[in-house]
Amino acid sequence: CQVIENSGYGADKFTMVRNNDGTGSLKIVQPLDYEDTLQSNGFRFRIQSLLDCIVQGKSHFRLTAVRNLLKRETNKEHKREREMHLTLLWLSCYFDCDICRVDHPLFPYLCDALLVVNAPLAHAHYTPRRCPQVNDKGEDNDNDKYHVAYSWVVVKLRDINDNKPQFERPNIEVSVYENAEVGKSLETFKATDPDQGGKSKVKYAIDRTSDRKRQFSINQEGTVSIQRNLDREETPRHQVKVLAIDDGVPPKTATATLTVIVQDINDNAPTFLKDYRPVLPEHVPPRKVVEILATDDDDRSKSNGPPFTFRMDPNADDIIRASFKVEHDQKGANGDGMAVVSSLRSFDREQQKEYLIPIVIKDSGNPAMSGTSTLTVVIGDVNDNKMQSGAKDIFVYNYM
Repeated sequence: CQVIENSGYGADKFTMVRNNDGTGSLKIVQPLDYEDTLQSNGFRFRIQSLLDCIVQGKSHFRLTAVRNLLKRETNKEHKREREMHLTLLWLSCYFDCDICRVDHPLFPYLCDALLVVNAPLAHAHYTPRRCPQVNDKGEDNDNDKYHVAYSWVVVKLRDINDNKPQFERPNIEVSVYENAEVGKSLETFKATDPDQGGKSKVKYAIDRTSDRKRQFSINQEGTVSIQRNLDREETPRHQVKVLAIDDGVPPKTATATLTVIVQDINDNAPTFLKDYRPVLPEHVPPRKVVEILATDDDDRSKSNGPPFTFRMDPNADDIIRASFKVEHDQKGANGDGMAVVSSLRSFDREQQKEYLIPIVIKDSGNPAMSGTSTLTVVIGDVNDNKMQSGAKDIFVYNYM
Protein backbone atom coordinates (compact mmCIF):
# COMPACT_ATOMS: atom_id res chain seq x y z
CA CYS A 1 0.00 0.00 0.00
CA GLN A 2 1.40 3.40 -0.85
CA VAL A 3 0.69 6.98 -1.88
CA ILE A 4 1.86 7.44 -5.42
CA GLU A 5 4.67 9.99 -5.47
CA ASN A 6 3.98 13.20 -7.40
CA SER A 7 0.49 11.99 -8.21
CA GLY A 8 -1.05 15.27 -7.13
CA TYR A 9 -0.97 18.11 -4.64
CA GLY A 10 -0.69 16.77 -1.10
CA ALA A 11 0.92 13.45 -2.00
CA ASP A 12 3.96 14.49 0.02
CA LYS A 13 1.85 15.12 3.14
CA PHE A 14 0.46 11.59 3.50
CA THR A 15 1.83 8.08 3.46
CA MET A 16 0.47 4.53 3.48
CA VAL A 17 2.13 1.95 5.73
CA ARG A 18 1.46 -1.75 5.96
CA ASN A 19 0.39 -3.07 9.34
CA ASN A 20 1.31 -6.43 10.87
CA ASP A 21 -2.20 -7.74 10.33
CA GLY A 22 -2.01 -7.11 6.61
CA THR A 23 -3.99 -3.90 6.68
CA GLY A 24 -2.73 -0.48 5.67
CA SER A 25 -2.70 2.78 7.60
CA LEU A 26 -3.02 6.21 6.03
CA LYS A 27 -0.97 8.69 8.04
CA ILE A 28 -0.14 12.38 8.00
CA VAL A 29 3.58 13.09 7.63
CA GLN A 30 3.52 16.90 7.31
CA PRO A 31 1.53 19.57 9.17
CA LEU A 32 -1.86 20.55 7.80
CA ASP A 33 -3.01 24.15 8.01
CA TYR A 34 -6.42 25.38 6.89
CA GLU A 35 -5.18 28.98 6.94
CA ASP A 36 -2.70 28.14 4.16
CA THR A 37 -4.51 29.29 1.01
CA LEU A 38 -3.35 26.34 -1.07
CA GLN A 39 -4.18 23.78 1.60
CA SER A 40 -7.61 25.27 2.25
CA ASN A 41 -8.52 24.34 -1.32
CA GLY A 42 -7.77 20.70 -0.52
CA PHE A 43 -5.43 17.96 -1.74
CA ARG A 44 -5.82 15.47 -4.56
CA PHE A 45 -3.53 12.49 -5.05
CA ARG A 46 -3.62 8.77 -5.86
CA ILE A 47 -3.10 5.79 -3.61
CA GLN A 48 -2.18 2.29 -4.75
CA SER A 49 -2.66 -1.04 -3.01
CA LEU A 50 -2.25 -4.68 -3.83
CA LEU A 51 -5.51 -6.53 -3.52
CA ASP A 52 -4.29 -8.67 -0.65
CA CYS A 53 -3.78 -5.48 1.39
CA ILE A 54 -6.96 -4.34 3.08
CA VAL A 55 -6.65 -0.59 3.58
CA GLN A 56 -8.28 0.85 6.63
CA GLY A 57 -7.79 3.88 8.87
CA LYS A 58 -5.57 3.45 11.90
CA SER A 59 -3.13 5.42 14.00
CA HIS A 60 -4.12 9.04 13.41
CA PHE A 61 -7.36 8.00 11.74
CA ARG A 62 -10.49 6.28 12.99
CA LEU A 63 -12.24 3.81 10.68
CA THR A 64 -15.98 4.12 10.92
CA ALA A 65 -17.03 1.50 8.41
CA VAL A 66 -15.43 -0.60 5.70
CA ARG A 67 -17.19 -3.06 3.52
CA ASN A 68 -15.34 -5.85 1.80
CA LEU A 69 -16.55 -6.59 -1.69
CA LEU A 70 -16.40 -10.18 -2.80
CA LYS A 71 -15.41 -10.59 -6.45
CA ARG A 72 -15.38 -13.68 -8.49
CA GLU A 73 -13.22 -14.28 -11.50
CA THR A 74 -13.77 -17.21 -13.87
CA ASN A 75 -10.67 -18.38 -15.61
CA LYS A 76 -12.13 -20.35 -18.52
CA GLU A 77 -8.79 -21.74 -19.62
CA HIS A 78 -8.02 -23.39 -16.28
CA LYS A 79 -11.65 -24.05 -15.46
CA ARG A 80 -11.33 -22.70 -11.95
CA GLU A 81 -12.58 -19.86 -9.84
CA ARG A 82 -10.78 -17.82 -7.31
CA GLU A 83 -12.13 -15.31 -4.88
CA MET A 84 -10.65 -11.87 -4.34
CA HIS A 85 -11.42 -9.56 -1.47
CA LEU A 86 -11.22 -5.93 -2.47
CA THR A 87 -11.61 -3.27 0.22
CA LEU A 88 -12.65 0.13 -1.07
CA LEU A 89 -12.11 3.24 1.01
CA TRP A 90 -14.96 5.67 1.12
CA LEU A 91 -13.29 8.73 2.65
CA SER A 92 -16.09 11.05 3.75
CA CYS A 93 -19.74 11.06 2.78
CA TYR A 94 -20.08 10.18 -0.88
CA PHE A 95 -18.31 8.01 -3.40
CA ASP A 96 -19.45 8.85 -6.89
CA CYS A 97 -19.96 5.39 -8.33
CA ASP A 98 -21.24 6.69 -11.64
CA ILE A 99 -17.66 6.91 -12.86
CA CYS A 100 -16.48 3.62 -11.37
CA ARG A 101 -15.00 1.25 -13.91
CA VAL A 102 -13.20 -2.07 -13.91
CA ASP A 103 -10.70 -3.09 -16.55
CA HIS A 104 -11.80 -6.71 -16.44
CA PRO A 105 -15.35 -7.27 -17.72
CA LEU A 106 -15.92 -10.11 -15.27
CA PHE A 107 -15.41 -7.79 -12.29
CA PRO A 108 -18.64 -5.93 -11.70
CA TYR A 109 -18.73 -4.55 -8.18
CA LEU A 110 -20.37 -2.04 -5.91
CA CYS A 111 -18.92 0.96 -4.06
CA ASP A 112 -19.98 1.00 -0.44
CA ALA A 113 -17.60 1.97 2.35
CA LEU A 114 -17.17 4.86 4.76
CA LEU A 115 -14.09 6.28 6.53
CA VAL A 116 -14.20 9.32 8.79
CA VAL A 117 -10.82 10.68 9.85
CA ASN A 118 -9.49 13.11 12.42
CA ALA A 119 -6.06 14.58 11.76
CA PRO A 120 -3.83 15.50 14.72
CA LEU A 121 -3.00 19.00 13.39
CA ALA A 122 -6.25 19.85 11.68
CA HIS A 123 -9.63 18.21 11.27
CA ALA A 124 -9.55 16.63 7.84
CA HIS A 125 -12.62 15.91 5.73
CA TYR A 126 -11.68 13.52 2.97
CA THR A 127 -13.79 13.16 -0.17
CA PRO A 128 -12.52 10.97 -3.02
CA ARG A 129 -13.87 11.97 -6.42
CA ARG A 130 -13.03 8.77 -8.28
CA CYS A 131 -13.61 5.12 -7.36
CA PRO A 132 -10.67 2.71 -7.26
CA GLN A 133 -9.65 1.20 -10.55
CA VAL A 134 -8.90 -2.52 -10.40
CA ASN A 135 -6.38 -3.80 -12.90
CA ASP A 136 -6.46 -7.57 -13.32
CA LYS A 137 -3.94 -8.72 -15.89
CA GLY A 138 -5.58 -12.15 -15.98
CA GLU A 139 -2.23 -13.95 -16.05
CA ASP A 140 -2.36 -17.72 -15.98
CA ASN A 141 0.44 -17.87 -13.46
CA ASP A 142 -0.93 -19.30 -10.21
CA ASN A 143 1.76 -17.38 -8.33
CA ASP A 144 0.25 -14.15 -9.56
CA LYS A 145 -1.82 -13.53 -6.46
CA TYR A 146 -1.48 -9.75 -6.45
CA HIS A 147 -3.76 -7.37 -8.24
CA VAL A 148 -3.41 -3.58 -8.09
CA ALA A 149 -6.10 -1.10 -7.02
CA TYR A 150 -5.82 2.66 -7.50
CA SER A 151 -7.89 5.40 -6.00
CA TRP A 152 -8.00 9.13 -6.47
CA VAL A 153 -8.33 10.82 -3.07
CA VAL A 154 -9.45 14.39 -2.53
CA VAL A 155 -8.66 15.70 0.94
CA LYS A 156 -10.49 18.74 2.23
CA LEU A 157 -9.58 20.30 5.56
CA ARG A 158 -12.08 21.36 8.14
CA ASP A 159 -11.06 24.46 10.05
CA ILE A 160 -10.51 24.33 13.81
CA ASN A 161 -9.95 27.26 16.15
CA ASP A 162 -6.16 27.09 16.23
CA ASN A 163 -5.33 30.75 15.68
CA LYS A 164 -5.55 33.73 18.00
CA PRO A 165 -7.04 36.98 16.73
CA GLN A 166 -4.48 39.35 15.26
CA PHE A 167 -4.38 43.07 16.07
CA GLU A 168 -3.58 45.50 13.29
CA ARG A 169 -1.76 47.65 15.88
CA PRO A 170 -0.89 45.68 19.03
CA ASN A 171 0.73 48.69 20.76
CA ILE A 172 -0.82 52.15 20.73
CA GLU A 173 0.19 55.22 22.72
CA VAL A 174 -2.10 58.20 23.24
CA SER A 175 -1.87 61.43 25.26
CA VAL A 176 -4.81 63.02 27.02
CA TYR A 177 -5.20 65.91 29.48
CA GLU A 178 -6.16 64.91 32.96
CA ASN A 179 -9.32 67.05 32.81
CA ALA A 180 -10.65 65.14 29.78
CA GLU A 181 -14.37 64.49 30.02
CA VAL A 182 -15.75 61.08 30.90
CA GLY A 183 -16.83 59.38 27.67
CA LYS A 184 -14.02 60.81 25.55
CA SER A 185 -12.81 58.30 22.93
CA LEU A 186 -9.08 57.62 22.97
CA GLU A 187 -8.24 55.03 20.29
CA THR A 188 -9.80 52.19 18.30
CA PHE A 189 -8.32 48.70 18.10
CA LYS A 190 -9.00 46.40 15.17
CA ALA A 191 -8.44 42.65 15.35
CA THR A 192 -9.23 39.88 12.87
CA ASP A 193 -9.19 36.11 13.20
CA PRO A 194 -7.84 34.00 10.32
CA ASP A 195 -10.01 31.05 11.38
CA GLN A 196 -13.30 30.32 9.61
CA GLY A 197 -11.91 31.85 6.46
CA GLY A 198 -11.56 35.21 8.18
CA LYS A 199 -15.25 35.27 9.10
CA SER A 200 -14.73 34.56 12.80
CA LYS A 201 -16.29 37.20 15.03
CA VAL A 202 -14.10 39.01 17.55
CA LYS A 203 -15.28 40.72 20.71
CA TYR A 204 -13.26 43.12 22.84
CA ALA A 205 -12.70 43.51 26.57
CA ILE A 206 -10.28 45.18 29.00
CA ASP A 207 -8.10 43.12 31.31
CA ARG A 208 -9.16 44.62 34.64
CA THR A 209 -5.88 43.64 36.29
CA SER A 210 -4.41 46.48 34.21
CA ASP A 211 -7.26 48.87 35.08
CA ARG A 212 -8.27 48.11 38.64
CA LYS A 213 -10.04 51.44 39.12
CA ARG A 214 -12.07 50.85 35.95
CA GLN A 215 -11.15 54.20 34.47
CA PHE A 216 -11.48 52.94 30.89
CA SER A 217 -14.07 51.06 28.84
CA ILE A 218 -14.16 49.47 25.39
CA ASN A 219 -17.09 48.86 23.06
CA GLN A 220 -17.50 46.05 20.55
CA GLU A 221 -16.10 48.24 17.78
CA GLY A 222 -12.82 48.24 19.70
CA THR A 223 -12.96 51.91 20.76
CA VAL A 224 -11.45 52.66 24.18
CA SER A 225 -13.03 55.53 26.13
CA ILE A 226 -12.56 57.26 29.48
CA GLN A 227 -14.98 55.82 32.03
CA ARG A 228 -13.84 57.68 35.16
CA ASN A 229 -11.90 60.88 35.79
CA LEU A 230 -8.13 60.81 35.38
CA ASP A 231 -5.58 62.40 37.71
CA ARG A 232 -1.99 62.86 36.55
CA GLU A 233 -0.78 63.47 40.09
CA GLU A 234 -2.13 60.05 41.08
CA THR A 235 -1.29 58.03 37.93
CA PRO A 236 0.60 59.82 35.16
CA ARG A 237 0.78 56.74 32.90
CA HIS A 238 -1.65 53.88 32.30
CA GLN A 239 -0.88 50.56 30.61
CA VAL A 240 -4.28 49.21 29.60
CA LYS A 241 -4.44 45.63 28.31
CA VAL A 242 -7.01 45.20 25.54
CA LEU A 243 -8.28 41.68 24.84
CA ALA A 244 -9.60 40.36 21.53
CA ILE A 245 -11.58 37.14 22.00
CA ASP A 246 -12.73 35.02 19.06
CA ASP A 247 -15.92 32.95 18.87
CA GLY A 248 -14.23 29.58 18.56
CA VAL A 249 -14.65 26.61 20.89
CA PRO A 250 -12.71 26.94 23.05
CA PRO A 251 -12.18 30.67 22.39
CA LYS A 252 -8.70 32.08 21.89
CA THR A 253 -7.54 35.47 23.12
CA ALA A 254 -4.99 37.99 21.89
CA THR A 255 -3.68 40.96 23.88
CA ALA A 256 -2.79 44.50 22.84
CA THR A 257 -1.59 47.42 24.95
CA LEU A 258 -2.92 50.96 25.10
CA THR A 259 -0.47 53.32 26.80
CA VAL A 260 -2.26 56.41 28.08
CA ILE A 261 -0.02 59.37 28.92
CA VAL A 262 -1.93 61.76 31.18
CA GLN A 263 -0.95 65.36 30.47
CA ASP A 264 -0.85 67.85 33.33
CA ILE A 265 -3.10 70.82 33.84
CA ASN A 266 -2.63 73.35 36.63
CA ASP A 267 -5.22 71.93 38.98
CA ASN A 268 -3.32 71.88 42.28
CA ALA A 269 -2.64 74.83 44.55
CA PRO A 270 0.83 75.17 46.11
CA THR A 271 1.34 74.32 49.78
CA PHE A 272 4.08 74.54 52.40
CA LEU A 273 7.07 72.34 51.60
CA LYS A 274 6.78 70.88 55.11
CA ASP A 275 4.89 71.36 58.36
CA TYR A 276 6.55 74.42 59.83
CA ARG A 277 6.21 74.97 63.63
CA PRO A 278 8.83 77.56 64.62
CA VAL A 279 9.37 78.40 68.31
CA LEU A 280 9.66 82.11 69.20
CA PRO A 281 10.91 82.71 72.76
CA GLU A 282 8.80 85.01 74.85
CA HIS A 283 9.95 88.53 75.76
CA VAL A 284 12.36 88.87 72.78
CA PRO A 285 12.29 91.95 70.54
CA PRO A 286 10.93 91.74 66.95
CA ARG A 287 12.96 89.34 64.81
CA LYS A 288 12.85 86.93 61.87
CA VAL A 289 10.88 83.85 62.86
CA VAL A 290 11.15 81.47 59.90
CA GLU A 291 11.68 81.15 56.13
CA ILE A 292 8.85 79.33 54.30
CA LEU A 293 9.28 77.29 51.09
CA ALA A 294 6.47 75.90 48.93
CA THR A 295 5.78 72.90 46.71
CA ASP A 296 3.27 72.07 43.97
CA ASP A 297 2.12 68.62 42.76
CA ASP A 298 1.69 69.87 39.21
CA ASP A 299 4.30 69.43 36.48
CA ARG A 300 6.81 72.25 36.79
CA SER A 301 8.16 71.41 33.32
CA LYS A 302 4.80 72.69 32.04
CA SER A 303 5.24 75.90 34.10
CA ASN A 304 2.54 74.69 36.46
CA GLY A 305 4.55 75.40 39.59
CA PRO A 306 7.24 77.84 40.70
CA PRO A 307 8.15 80.59 41.02
CA PHE A 308 5.75 81.12 43.92
CA THR A 309 4.57 84.32 45.53
CA PHE A 310 3.67 84.69 49.24
CA ARG A 311 1.60 87.08 51.27
CA MET A 312 -0.38 87.14 54.48
CA ASP A 313 -4.05 86.43 54.03
CA PRO A 314 -5.80 89.83 54.12
CA ASN A 315 -8.59 88.21 56.15
CA ALA A 316 -6.21 87.32 59.00
CA ASP A 317 -7.25 88.40 62.51
CA ASP A 318 -6.23 91.86 63.64
CA ILE A 319 -3.97 90.47 66.39
CA ILE A 320 -2.09 88.42 63.76
CA ARG A 321 -1.63 91.34 61.40
CA ALA A 322 -0.45 93.46 64.35
CA SER A 323 1.97 90.81 65.59
CA PHE A 324 3.58 89.36 62.41
CA LYS A 325 4.51 90.28 58.86
CA VAL A 326 5.04 88.09 55.79
CA GLU A 327 7.51 89.25 53.11
CA HIS A 328 7.98 87.68 49.69
CA ASP A 329 11.55 86.96 48.57
CA GLN A 330 11.47 86.21 44.85
CA LYS A 331 15.14 85.22 44.70
CA GLY A 332 14.90 82.78 47.57
CA ALA A 333 14.94 79.01 47.14
CA ASN A 334 17.05 79.30 43.97
CA GLY A 335 14.50 81.52 42.32
CA ASP A 336 11.44 79.46 43.30
CA GLY A 337 10.50 82.17 45.80
CA MET A 338 10.03 82.00 49.55
CA ALA A 339 8.32 83.80 52.42
CA VAL A 340 10.11 85.44 55.36
CA VAL A 341 7.96 85.62 58.49
CA SER A 342 8.98 88.11 61.20
CA SER A 343 7.51 89.22 64.52
CA LEU A 344 6.48 92.82 65.14
CA ARG A 345 6.52 92.70 68.94
CA SER A 346 7.48 90.60 71.95
CA PHE A 347 5.19 87.95 73.37
CA ASP A 348 4.27 86.50 76.76
CA ARG A 349 3.65 82.76 76.78
CA GLU A 350 1.55 83.06 79.94
CA GLN A 351 -0.90 85.16 77.91
CA GLN A 352 -0.99 83.04 74.69
CA LYS A 353 1.02 79.94 73.82
CA GLU A 354 0.76 79.94 69.98
CA TYR A 355 -0.38 81.98 66.98
CA LEU A 356 -1.86 80.79 63.66
CA ILE A 357 -0.76 82.83 60.63
CA PRO A 358 -2.65 82.25 57.32
CA ILE A 359 -0.32 82.64 54.32
CA VAL A 360 -1.52 82.76 50.69
CA ILE A 361 0.75 81.03 48.13
CA LYS A 362 0.29 81.52 44.37
CA ASP A 363 1.96 79.51 41.57
CA SER A 364 2.89 80.53 38.01
CA GLY A 365 0.52 78.23 36.12
CA ASN A 366 -1.97 79.31 33.49
CA PRO A 367 -4.41 79.95 34.93
CA ALA A 368 -2.59 80.45 38.21
CA MET A 369 -3.65 78.51 41.29
CA SER A 370 -3.41 79.83 44.84
CA GLY A 371 -4.00 78.29 48.21
CA THR A 372 -3.80 79.21 51.87
CA SER A 373 -1.58 77.36 54.32
CA THR A 374 -1.43 78.06 58.05
CA LEU A 375 1.81 78.63 59.92
CA THR A 376 1.80 77.78 63.64
CA VAL A 377 4.18 79.92 65.71
CA VAL A 378 4.81 78.52 69.21
CA ILE A 379 5.81 80.96 71.97
CA GLY A 380 8.67 79.43 73.92
CA ASP A 381 8.67 79.60 77.69
CA VAL A 382 11.39 81.19 79.80
CA ASN A 383 11.68 81.09 83.59
CA ASP A 384 10.36 84.62 84.13
CA ASN A 385 8.00 84.14 87.10
CA LYS A 386 8.96 83.88 90.79
CA MET A 387 7.72 81.04 92.94
CA GLN A 388 4.82 81.88 95.22
CA SER A 389 3.59 80.30 98.42
CA GLY A 390 0.76 77.93 97.99
CA ALA A 391 -1.40 75.44 99.87
CA LYS A 392 -3.34 72.33 99.02
CA ASP A 393 -5.83 70.29 100.96
CA ILE A 394 -5.38 66.51 100.87
CA PHE A 395 -8.01 64.02 102.04
CA VAL A 396 -6.77 60.73 103.44
CA TYR A 397 -9.13 57.79 103.93
CA ASN A 398 -8.58 55.22 106.69
CA TYR A 399 -10.13 51.78 106.02
CA MET A 400 -9.17 50.23 109.39
